[in-house]
Amino acid sequence: MTPTNTEPPPKLAAPVPAPGGRPRWTLAVKLALLFSALLGLVQTGVYLASSLAISRIATGEVSERLEVGAKVFRQVFDQDRRRLQLTASVLSADFAFREAIATNDVPTMLSVLSNHGQRINADVMMLAGLNDIVVADTQSLRGVRNAGNRFPFPDLSAAAERDGQASGTVVMKDGNPYQLVVLPVLAPRPIARLAVGFRIDAKQARELKAVTGLDVSFVHLDGDGRVYTSTLAAAELPALGEVLRRHENISIPFQADFNGEAYEMRVVPLTDSGGSRIAAVLQSPLAETLAPFNLLNTTLFTAGSIALLLGILGSVWVARHLTRPVARLTLLVDRIGRGEFSLGERVRSNDEIGHLAKRFDAMREGLAERESRILDLTYMDPLTGLPNRTRLVEAVHERLRQASPCSILYLNLDRFALINQTLGHAFGDRVLNAVGRRIRDLLQGDALVARAGGDEFAVLLSNQDPANAEALARALAAALERPLVIDDHPVDVGAAIGVAHAPAHAGAADEFLRAADAAMQVAKARRAPFVVFEPEKKRAGEGQLSLLTEMRHAISNNEFALYYQPKINLASGQLSGVEALIRWHHPTLGLRAPDSFIPFAEQTGYIRQLTGEVIRMAAQQAAEWRRAGEPLEIAFNLSPRDLLVPDLPRRIQEAVARFGGVIGDLCCEVTESSAMEDPEIAVERLGALRELGLTIAIDDFGTGYSSLSYLQRLPASGLKIDQSFVRHMNARPQAATIVRSTIELAHSLGLSVTAEGVEDVETLTHLKAWGCDYGQGYFFGRPMPAADFDRWRGIYGPALAVVNANTGRHATVAHLFPVGKASGDE
Repeated sequence: MTPTNTEPPPKLAAPVPAPGGRPRWTLAVKLALLFSALLGLVQTGVYLASSLAISRIATGEVSERLEVGAKVFRQVFDQDRRRLQLTASVLSADFAFREAIATNDVPTMLSVLSNHGQRINADVMMLAGLNDIVVADTQSLRGVRNAGNRFPFPDLSAAAERDGQASGTVVMKDGNPYQLVVLPVLAPRPIARLAVGFRIDAKQARELKAVTGLDVSFVHLDGDGRVYTSTLAAAELPALGEVLRRHENISIPFQADFNGEAYEMRVVPLTDSGGSRIAAVLQSPLAETLAPFNLLNTTLFTAGSIALLLGILGSVWVARHLTRPVARLTLLVDRIGRGEFSLGERVRSNDEIGHLAKRFDAMREGLAERESRILDLTYMDPLTGLPNRTRLVEAVHERLRQASPCSILYLNLDRFALINQTLGHAFGDRVLNAVGRRIRDLLQGDALVARAGGDEFAVLLSNQDPANAEALARALAAALERPLVIDDHPVDVGAAIGVAHAPAHAGAADEFLRAADAAMQVAKARRAPFVVFEPEKKRAGEGQLSLLTEMRHAISNNEFALYYQPKINLASGQLSGVEALIRWHHPTLGLRAPDSFIPFAEQTGYIRQLTGEVIRMAAQQAAEWRRAGEPLEIAFNLSPRDLLVPDLPRRIQEAVARFGGVIGDLCCEVTESSAMEDPEIAVERLGALRELGLTIAIDDFGTGYSSLSYLQRLPASGLKIDQSFVRHMNARPQAATIVRSTIELAHSLGLSVTAEGVEDVETLTHLKAWGCDYGQGYFFGRPMPAADFDRWRGIYGPALAVVNANTGRHATVAHLFPVGKASGDE
């Protein structure tokens, strides 16, 4: 036969020839551009940062000037207010003035007001009675008549009466703003109110500008934004009013442009009188402040431009110096890229580039050898020389992409772990090599044999009929059953083979391999030479994923229940006990027998929770029957995992105590195979249960591989013969011999015997003749719920002895009382 790996592994990409000619952008140009761009970015960043800092400093200086000016303005304005208050205080304390007020001597009052007003250059001197009627007013000397009228500023009058004095900025009848102070005239009680004020005019604005260095304007903030007086030119006043009307938030400093010039502005409110708002606007032209900073900006820009030009020239020189040896190395790389490894390239340089050149030359020498090995390392198994799993997956991908029908045989060797443990891993490697050669020798044609990993191999068959692929699997299994001869020693391995077909079983590579692997696992479980993938098994496996969650909910929802099957004393025909069998009342699937969920519970370890539920229900039912005066022994099954639980005796004892029962009403049944999984622990654990007072019985006797030396050490008082022997004892003489021999063996060991699967009179007759102690099966009754069992015992229990004795009648007690069953009841 010819080797089978006819499909070559994929080749590595061929060397790509270097493009002809010089690249459009050489490394030197790129470096020069890079350095220049970096230097340009740095210079630009420095210039922008400096400009921003200068701008902030200049703006801060302008703002600081405005803040200082505002403080000075407030101090000057407050100083004028105190002068007015002092004058008003002196005048209100004048005895002659108060006497004139008391005698209503208006000429004297006018004379006193006029004299005091001239001393401080006051523009307003006004006296009003407590009823706010003006009595005397110096403005009347200038033709303005206020006497006899009400005092025009009632808010100030009220504040003076409340606080002892009041001051504010108001607009008089002449339309001009005045700084006004109002004080009461005391004698010693208030007899009148005195108002003293200065007119806010251009003179005061000029004086404030001289002090602060800022332009000062007094404006009316309401209405049309009227400007009363200002140090600005008259042509600029309309624009100032427009800016104030247009600007929304004048409570903070702001910038404004009018008449072609930018100003930093600050509004200083003076007072609020009668709803009119009068404020002083301080202004500073930005151009005047920014002039020295603009010169500094220009100097920075010039210096940065010169530095950038010098940096570009230096970048070009450095780039050319650095890239000259790199260009020579580029020629070497081009030759290597074309697969020319014979000619090197010398670069005379003692720096990093020279070291790089030497490393390139060493790389050139070893590259050819490494390139030839890369393919083997990527796609070949170094131990067997077969394609590896990576190559297998790529081949499967290619077949499925081409929609080409194919089959895969997935092999797992038997007893290979034992070979490694006993003969060593080196010998195991030789076994793997021999298995690979045998598979290659057997198969021919378009087949890919690969080592999938560990002791697993795979064969990919292309364009094969499924029947031919399965025939090859059968032949391959037979070939591997023949011993391998290694160092003149025959070695038996064998294999379990899983078979999957595409596209019938899968449409993707990973799914295809999983299907074959799943079939192989089934073959190992069945001990079959090969198994073809069954999709329904996959769906059943997927359904198991939710089974654990459903069982958890089942316990919390009390969906599990115990069914009781009677156990009969064959000598007396009396009821001697029951076996408790768990059932699941599934909310959607109905009644489920234990074989549909117990194996899964044992695999996942959830059997411990199920056993706990069985113990609880059995202990509760035993206690109820004892309280009713009808005690009965209840037998329940323990799994191999249950025997490994250290606190099993304590759990059983607590369950019995919880319901007030007697522990002797319970019997534990263990299979001989479960007792033999770890005999020492089984003997210890069952001994502890026996000391508690539980009865121990060996279940399904005859189906395991137990040792009689261990059986006689188990603290058991009885054993149960498996129903697979009892049901067929009438048709198979060998089964009858096993049953009779088991009864004799058990009696010789001092054990009682229970026969399972008693379903007819003939079987019952033989068992009684051979001295069997107890019987259990459909002849007496099916497993049934506790309520049905109570009715069965009450109605038909006394008739058991009659039916048991009348062996000539072909009838059973169970037939007289049918109870529905789930599959696998016994």
